[in-house]
Amino acid sequence: VDVKQWAMEVVGIDAEDADKLVQQEIDGEALSEMTEARLRSVGVPLGAAVKLMKKIEGLGGGGGSSSAAAPARSAGVLPVVSETTVAFWRAARSGQLDLGVGSTLQLPPDLAGSSRPVFVRESYVELVDALLPFLHTFENIGQMGNAAVYGTPGIGKSVFASWHAGWIGPRTPGATVLY
Repeated sequence: VDVKQWAMEVVGIDAEDADKLVQQEIDGEALSEMTEARLRSVGVPLGAAVKLMKKIEGLGGGGGSSSAAAPARSAGVLPVVSETTVAFWRAARSGQLDLGVGSTLQLPPDLAGSSRPVFVRESYVELVDALLPFLHTFENIGQMGNAAVYGTPGIGKSVFASWHAGWIGPRTPGATVLY
């Protein structure tokens, strides 16, 4: 499926807006890296840009409900994870990061959405202490369970999740930590 056809048939944008993708030589791989602002900068109107971003996010997160195929990408290409992010997770897993209360943690921009350092708060440890009894139960001794943390947008759930994934890695040798 080419990008223009996918944009018109699956996303529902008009041919004129889909043509702008073709004119800019945006293939499936490039489209998966676009932001709403970048789409707008190449002339895609706000409504079409929003529709495209929602569909792209749904495909990337596995939450898409459409059975239609995504636009063609280069063979074997997976979503890009920066070398900075890979280095961060390796350092976290090996215990090389200072994740203690009061430390300042530099999360990779593509992980945190910002390049600003994060202050490790006492509440992170308190939340982990509150979650652990639910994660270590009689039924799953030696295994980790799972939990969901939810709340108002912007209060730091993603930053906490990044910190927690880094914190728990060295404490659970051999375990796979999914984030």
